[in-house]
Amino acid sequence: MKKDFRTIRGLLSGTDPDEEIYFAHSATLRIFGEISSLEEISARLGVQPTSTHRKGDKKGPRSPGYLHDMWSYSPMLDKSEPLGKHIDALWGKLKTRKGSCLNSRSR
Repeated sequence: MKKDFRTIRGLLSGTDPDEEIYFAHSATLRIFGEISSLEEISARLGVQPTSTHRKGDKKGPRSPGYLHDMWSYSPMLDKSEPLGKHIDALWGKLKTRKGSCLNSRSR
């Protein structure tokens, strides 16, 4: 009979570790590309970003520059919360504004 393993490490070594498997969850809306105004995204969504960067910015002094602009928002929930709570929190923050960005092209 074939043994099932819970982890890749267990499959490779032939035995699963005894410790409980840990999951960390998060949900994030990320907008990438050439963004003319990060502030406009915030205004249209009614949410302040949890992270932004501009093309060419560097994460650290030895890091290569980013290849594009980015605006992102993640709800402030503990990573131990179930994934569904993260998704619900993200959707709860954004659902009332769902048409605000779609209508921007007609302006």
